[in-house]
Amino acid sequence: MKSSSTFSRTRPTASSWSRVFIATALACAVHLSAWAVTALDPKMISMLGLDNYKTIRLLDINGTPLTTQEFMERLSGNSFSISKNSSNGSASLRITATDPTSAIPKKIGLNVGDKLPDLKLTDVEGRTHTWESLGRKPVVLNFFFAECAPCIEEVPELNTLGKNNPDIAVLAVTFDNKATTVRFIQRHGLQWPTVTDARPFIKKLGVTGYPTTLLVSPQRTLIAFKSGGGVALEGLATTNNGLETWVRQNLKLQ
Repeated sequence: MKSSSTFSRTRPTASSWSRVFIATALACAVHLSAWAVTALDPKMISMLGLDNYKTIRLLDINGTPLTTQEFMERLSGNSFSISKNSSNGSASLRITATDPTSAIPKKIGLNVGDKLPDLKLTDVEGRTHTWESLGRKPVVLNFFFAECAPCIEEVPELNTLGKNNPDIAVLAVTFDNKATTVRFIQRHGLQWPTVTDARPFIKKLGVTGYPTTLLVSPQRTLIAFKSGGGVALEGLATTNNGLETWVRQNLKLQ
């Protein structure tokens, strides 16, 4: 008999019923894989708002329980939703047959034109980064985490952007710790300065999907942002030329 995949936790829930959509189907699969491997890593749970849920069940479109492998196989071309039930302390991850772009968060915590919060973060080399240290130039902030497949795929584009545009400051930001981030950099060749343990800053910005990229003006206001593997949320859409074109086209509007 086929059994459902249920991950156990010990803490009870006090949250109300809600449904939230994850950034992309692929990103969802990455989160789920991380849960299976790390027995519900608290960092992953926190980013999805599931900190206080003791059980998580995997379901197909019709609500039929799935194994982990079945769930991930059916994510191809689909997304999934999360339902939280406060009465029994459970959450359900359910396949939804929708256009993956509809699952991408339509907002972060800032609107275009808003001033960004203060920045003071330390990178893996021990250097402190502030708005002042980045200079009076546009800044591209890229938010990622080590187990995110779309984030890994984006590394070559990030490196190209940083190499070809010395007039633009770049900074990679993650909630991962230093050791995890150093392994990511060594394995995937990320060439940007990278700050770690940045959860408070990430929460201030309201970033919930990964990867997410913010384009910031020299005056430290938000010009544009995008998330979920190249789908633009604010500002001009990305093109086949990728991240660099998206940045340059949005800067031309200023």
